[in-house]
Amino acid sequence: MKNEYKIKFDNGQIVGPLTKKQIGVLYIYGHICGNEHYHKVNEGDWGNITSYPELLTLIEEIIDGKIIEENLISKKEKEILKKILDDVTQVLEKSLPEIDKTKKLFQEFKFKKDEEGGSTRIKQVNNGQASLDKTVLRRDINPKITITDKTKVAQLQVPFADEKDPLILDEHLKEKEELPLKNQASVYDKTEVVSLKSILPSLKKELKEAESEFEKKILLLEEDVEDQESLKELTKIQTIIKKIPKGKKTKWITAFAFIVVFYVLLFPEENSSGNIKVIYPVISFPVVHTYLDKPKAIEAYELGKKEYAKNTYVSKIKAAKYFETSLKHMFRDQKKITLKKNQEVIENNPNTDQKDNVIIKEVLSPAIYWLAIIYSEILNNSKNKSEDSNIIFRLLQIANTKTITEEKAALAAGIFYLKIGKFKTAAYIIEKYVLMATSGVKKKQLSNKLLAYRLHILMKAGMVGIDPVTDRNDAEETFQYLLKQSRGPLEMYIFCAEYLEFNQRFEDAEKILFKASQFYKNSVWLILKFTEYALRNKDINKVKHNLQALELLKLENCPEYYAKYLEYKGISIISEKQFDLAAKYFNKSLKLLENDELRSKLAELELKGGEFEKFLILESKIKDLMKSSQKMATANQWENAFKYAVEAADASSTYIPSHIWLAHIQLKKGYFTQAIEILEKLARIYPTNTTVNINLVAAYVEANLIDKALQKLSILSRESRVSNDPAFYSLLGRAYVKHGKISIGIRYIKKGLNIHNLNDDDYYYLAKLFLQFGQVSESKRRISTALTLQPDNLEYICFYSELLYESDGADVAIGFLRNEIRSRGEDVKLLSQIAIFYYRSGQNKLFEKTKNKITSLGTSEDPSLYKFLLKTAELDGNLKSVVEYAKKISILEPGDIDNKVNLASTYLELKRFPEGHAIIDDVLERMPTYKMANYYKARLLFNQGDFQGALTSGASESLYFPNSEFGFLIQGMAMQEMANQENDMSIKAKMLNDSTKFFENAISRNRDSFDALKNLGQLKYRQGQYDIAREYYLRVWNIDKADPEANKQLGYIYKQIGQGDLAVEYFQNYLDLRKDAPDRASIEEELSVLR
Repeated sequence: MKNEYKIKFDNGQIVGPLTKKQIGVLYIYGHICGNEHYHKVNEGDWGNITSYPELLTLIEEIIDGKIIEENLISKKEKEILKKILDDVTQVLEKSLPEIDKTKKLFQEFKFKKDEEGGSTRIKQVNNGQASLDKTVLRRDINPKITITDKTKVAQLQVPFADEKDPLILDEHLKEKEELPLKNQASVYDKTEVVSLKSILPSLKKELKEAESEFEKKILLLEEDVEDQESLKELTKIQTIIKKIPKGKKTKWITAFAFIVVFYVLLFPEENSSGNIKVIYPVISFPVVHTYLDKPKAIEAYELGKKEYAKNTYVSKIKAAKYFETSLKHMFRDQKKITLKKNQEVIENNPNTDQKDNVIIKEVLSPAIYWLAIIYSEILNNSKNKSEDSNIIFRLLQIANTKTITEEKAALAAGIFYLKIGKFKTAAYIIEKYVLMATSGVKKKQLSNKLLAYRLHILMKAGMVGIDPVTDRNDAEETFQYLLKQSRGPLEMYIFCAEYLEFNQRFEDAEKILFKASQFYKNSVWLILKFTEYALRNKDINKVKHNLQALELLKLENCPEYYAKYLEYKGISIISEKQFDLAAKYFNKSLKLLENDELRSKLAELELKGGEFEKFLILESKIKDLMKSSQKMATANQWENAFKYAVEAADASSTYIPSHIWLAHIQLKKGYFTQAIEILEKLARIYPTNTTVNINLVAAYVEANLIDKALQKLSILSRESRVSNDPAFYSLLGRAYVKHGKISIGIRYIKKGLNIHNLNDDDYYYLAKLFLQFGQVSESKRRISTALTLQPDNLEYICFYSELLYESDGADVAIGFLRNEIRSRGEDVKLLSQIAIFYYRSGQNKLFEKTKNKITSLGTSEDPSLYKFLLKTAELDGNLKSVVEYAKKISILEPGDIDNKVNLASTYLELKRFPEGHAIIDDVLERMPTYKMANYYKARLLFNQGDFQGALTSGASESLYFPNSEFGFLIQGMAMQEMANQENDMSIKAKMLNDSTKFFENAISRNRDSFDALKNLGQLKYRQGQYDIAREYYLRVWNIDKADPEANKQLGYIYKQIGQGDLAVEYFQNYLDLRKDAPDRASIEEELSVLR
């Protein structure tokens, strides 16, 4: 009996039964990738492919090239498919006329259920193109089997209609057309092949009469819904139907339906614009073979380098496949080394006499660096960037220790962190390698490619000025070096041009691009850059010429390039007033690659139409203003940064990047209300834009508007694009944490990290939460991961040192920080942390010495210096110095609200109430929901005798922070004082009862609320409830036995309940603790009576 199998995908669809050969063909053509579940018909249970050794062997032999399609499919079968392919291609290359957009003629293809078994049977059709061109890359599937990685499932590209197609009007014709071709073998045993032989000649004749402008018409008919390839292809049928004589329509409709099915199956990534196809990369972790095969590994490695040298998107994908194959055969190499005089020397002489000293050392195959470089370079084209980023990160983790010694390892890591937006981390890695390579006796020559990326990364990280420590401008020096090179990689020219653009030297930048064109005239990337300049110069003829060149190059089949091409195509036809068509191009581009700048262009186009050309001119000005603002922000010149940001935002009400940047500046300056207003207005214009919504929710969470944040997140959860974003879960988790639901919050943050485990800020956030609950080891684990992702973050380093101080003591923590200083140079933040550890551990001389060094290092504009001085002033209890340094920090960092609240509380302690009011009012203006701001406002009013005002502000604190004790505490204190002033006994009793409830609410939030316990104890004492008062004051005393007031009050309570000895003890404690007690005489009199 013939062995047959069924395949089940993660979406629940089942296909089969299939023969072993059919499964092999499906793998070759990319319909399966080996991660699915398999079941042998009438035998056993469902399992992975490893459960069926015969299938596993088949797939491995296909990967190794031992079995090719010729072994699985006959020559006749290939000829049938080739004929269909040629005819369909000729038919669908013809121009098509205008169509009627009012009718929906097509419902999405679905799998048809097998009547007997309930599974889905495939009508199998071979991919003719793949059989003719062996170099065509498979798209949307894993190009190899990955048995251990079950996260990737290829979508089967063989859909069939579940419902009756409304285009098929005649059942009789349908039955005729389903007959197999005469005298031809079917492709598979169970394949149904449609005969098109008699239809195609007359069909082609009819199509010659169709009108031109196919691309324009097909774009105009597309609805603004999710792009469906099958929908677009079947729309072509409707276009042609309009040109067919009335009596022949039924026949043509049926024929075309089958042609299109073949066409969709054979060209799953074909676009309606010409012959441009996009290829999405498959990024996968190499699965190493059991046995080492060094010759094959070397062969694949050399082929990979040769392919990469072609410098095109497709060649990089092919090169990646070769490097992956190389790693499968040999992940690690072995080198012989001999030990001589305690030094490792590579063994060159296999016949050495010192065989006893020869050791074998394993080294990573260099293919891993190449693979990581390519994967990082093409990451923007990934269909699942989060998942693929995680895979690249795993590769880099293996090569992590080599980033300071191996250029390609450093380059791979630098490009990767650049692509995921971690510019500072990328700069740190590249700069560390450059430092190691150019210091010491054996200096290494840095490649032009690494230096080009160094320049680009320094720009992205905002590190383009003179370093105050080294007094060097690394970006400028790198640029000048590259400028002198006679020839270099394409990146060298493009990144140098971008550096000149950054400095507003556009003509010089264009000259560099012209120089690059001498060596890379067919580079799509370069032509796109020229097109960008042509648009800047408003040279539409040049733009159109470049677009034609790009079409001839097929955009290198790159999604990112194709998306940019569509954007430029749309802009180019605006001069012809074809606004609807331009909008279609923009929408098509956005479906390929979301882009906030293009989204803004589309909004302007739909809003203003004929005035759009003015906006294009204005956009250049907006970008220039944003660059100026970002430069000012990098230099901590926030007022100037704000000025330029406002100008950029005012230039256009719909330009997303400028408004988000302005909101960011507002948040940095502490103006939360204004920032939220900007983002809410933007969200009304772009209700489904991920970037806008994520920024808005982040502002809500930061401003403690938790109800608004959760409400917005609830709405966004219905949008799959947003709800699948890891940032969604990160914000949801933080909102719940601020809402007091810590465990739920942690769970959601972890869920976000499961989707995308490269968010260092989330690891840091979790580390702080775990430390808050005393889980030092869990906190260490999270902050270690954060440091791996961002090793140059001094805040993370200082936090890790805090954990070391808690777990291992001052010496270990200080040693860790000293080691960091040795590797990166003296820094005020790190030295400040060391000084604080010296102070906390009682090493006062070392503290003073370190403090003096910090003062000499810090500049007058360095916030870190003043934060350290503020900390030391707080430790010394020097409130005057606390005020001085806090005021200086407020000038340098106006958005540091914590510092302002701290300053207000210091003014409160100093009884400088007007100054305290001025500071806290500024905070409330910026952010009325800031934690403790309304509390300190209430305290200031309370101390000035405005108890009603204190009650109101306390109520605001409780409203915004219902899980905090402080709002209830101040309300209780204010109500108690108001009761003291009330003469009406019934009202007074009600007020005291309300005051009691406020204090009890505070204690329910924090059972050790010191002030609430003390106030409630005092209230009960005055009411004559001495036993209850004693219980509250004993809790106060247990919290702080050195509190004078608690000891005195316990003395009075014990006196009242007749326990004189205890009363004497507590009264004496009071006098010992407070030598200058103003009531010493009366207490001593009490003691003499009690004794």
